[in-house]
Amino acid sequence: MASLTVNVSTVVEEEVKQAKALDAVQLRLAIKQLRKARIKIDKLNSGYVKDQLKKTLERTMTVLALVSVPRGGCIGENQGVGTTIAAMGSEIASREDLIVLFTHVIFLQNNFMCQCSNGALPTDWSDKAGGYSMTYTHPKIENFRIGLKGLVVDGKILLHVGIDGDSRVYDFETSSKLYLESHVKIPNDTLKLNAKTIDGTLQYARAINSCFKENDSMKTLRGNVETELVKKILNTGSDGDSNNNNNMMVEDDKKRQKISNDNPSLRTTPSIPFGGGVMPSIQPPLVNVGHDDLGPNLGGMMGGVGRGGGGGSLVGPNHPIFNGRNNLQDPRFGGGGRGQLPPGVPPGARFDPFGPGVPRPRRFPQNGRGRGGFTAGMPNNNHLRMPGGEEDFMYM
Repeated sequence: MASLTVNVSTVVEEEVKQAKALDAVQLRLAIKQLRKARIKIDKLNSGYVKDQLKKTLERTMTVLALVSVPRGGCIGENQGVGTTIAAMGSEIASREDLIVLFTHVIFLQNNFMCQCSNGALPTDWSDKAGGYSMTYTHPKIENFRIGLKGLVVDGKILLHVGIDGDSRVYDFETSSKLYLESHVKIPNDTLKLNAKTIDGTLQYARAINSCFKENDSMKTLRGNVETELVKKILNTGSDGDSNNNNNMMVEDDKKRQKISNDNPSLRTTPSIPFGGGVMPSIQPPLVNVGHDDLGPNLGGMMGGVGRGGGGGSLVGPNHPIFNGRNNLQDPRFGGGGRGQLPPGVPPGARFDPFGPGVPRPRRFPQNGRGRGGFTAGMPNNNHLRMPGGEEDFMYM
């Protein structure tokens, strides 16, 4: 009886030996051919031949899983999830265990490599108290590890994935009720590996697959995991979001430039109805406003206030942006009509007209009566202390 037990648990079947002789490239090619074989078998008419070929394909998939999983690999597609989990050999103790293992296999199928010393599943992946932890690497995220954490709270599974050193974490919250049959009770005697053989692994894989609902529940769970976790973490690692934003900005700039080139009218000031007529549009000359501030000249000609009209950031009424018009002689800009600055403004000084609008200056009586002053914005007698020398808190 003892020898029988040893034979069942340790004897390596001839099929597994042949598969182990495959190198990494040959093994990957064989796994890819499983899908092509499945497609061709599905096209056959139902009957004995189709049933036998499906059984043969299922057994071949189990053999390849027994060789690939210890090397950190997996079997692809939904059909390979149960077989991959079974080949890992870990006992499933709860419904949440099965969901987390399914998620783990989806990561492996998307080229994530589990960082563990014993194949595709670490021995401490579950703490048996509702906590889960796996660590991966990925070719697109060089020199960084990706952590997958899980927690069961009130019957819900909370999964979190993030990259070491990155504050961004992506979450996926779900429930086993959405994907597993309600009558399935876990743990049970079928959801464990009775013997690490082809037949034992095959039986375990069938038991795992029978737990999922038949209405594409595996497909739905796969889609959720890939959308909420896999794709987001890969985009984070490859800076896909920033690249997309930069591309969008470049495209927007190109579109704006094309619109401007195709429509010259957009680069001019539109005509404005005024007094029953039409005011011609004015296009200011292209001048450099502000360039002199990089190496400022502290003379009085900055800002275009004097006769020179420089390129400082302070734009005066005589700046070239106003088409060379001498605005110092324009009453609207505080000029007296004779090219003179208002009283009190030294020659060549920077001058901005006082007050909004700057009404036309007017002369006042010589006797000092009235409000007096050069413009409405200038200080006048009403701003001074009242005659008589009385103290007033306003002037203290």
